[in-house]
Amino acid sequence: APMLDWRGMTLIAPGIALALVGLEQLHAVLGILMLVAAAALLTTFVWHCRRTENSLLDLALFSHPVFCAAACTQFMLNGAIIATQVLVPLYLVHATGRSPADVGWMLAPLGMGMLGAFICMGSLTDRLGYRVVAVCGALLASAGMCLFILLPDIPSLTTLPMLALLMVGAGQGAIGVPSTTAAYTALEKKRLPMAATTLNVVQRLGGPVMATVCAQLLAWRLALEPQSTGPYLHSLWMLVLLHALCALSAFRLK
Repeated sequence: APMLDWRGMTLIAPGIALALVGLEQLHAVLGILMLVAAAALLTTFVWHCRRTENSLLDLALFSHPVFCAAACTQFMLNGAIIATQVLVPLYLVHATGRSPADVGWMLAPLGMGMLGAFICMGSLTDRLGYRVVAVCGALLASAGMCLFILLPDIPSLTTLPMLALLMVGAGQGAIGVPSTTAAYTALEKKRLPMAATTLNVVQRLGGPVMATVCAQLLAWRLALEPQSTGPYLHSLWMLVLLHALCALSAFRLK
């Protein structure tokens, strides 16, 4: 059995950590130095993977158009899921005055919508195909987030915001399974173990990377407008953009 790629691990793990911390400290010289070091480590990791057999990631998989589309979709999706769980509670607490208990109840439809989508995935993909289900899921999540943002007075309305978040959860749940399955069915059987590892790593990277970027952009806007609710609304529009990017990448699935 092939051994674990320890050299690749020692390159990618600190590289990602330095990149995330550097993004958070971008206003300082130390943050810029961290990003430079992260870029060097990640570039060396890519070079290492290209030259090493049984490396941590099989970068050759990204030359396959369907796998590449699925990987991009998974990266954006996990980023959208984590960023939603970070930004929506901040918006509800700080911009609309909701209590943490109310926020907890209002976020429940996210999980319920995702669960409902998982239940229907088998029949939907059989009837419509991977691409249609994933693209429609991304558009549904984007539309739900738009509805959530455009509601005129969230503190006085409970049903509509929860319905909007139910749409977001259902849409997010409809993206992951079709895109992952499309990637696996497009590859030869012998490449599936490495494909599963590579896709899982890409997916896990999407959450912290995109959530950090969105949170950092929110922090920058709050520094400019500390007493305004505008930065929170703008951060939610970033979620709309992330789901739109999911739709674009999922459109390349077969």
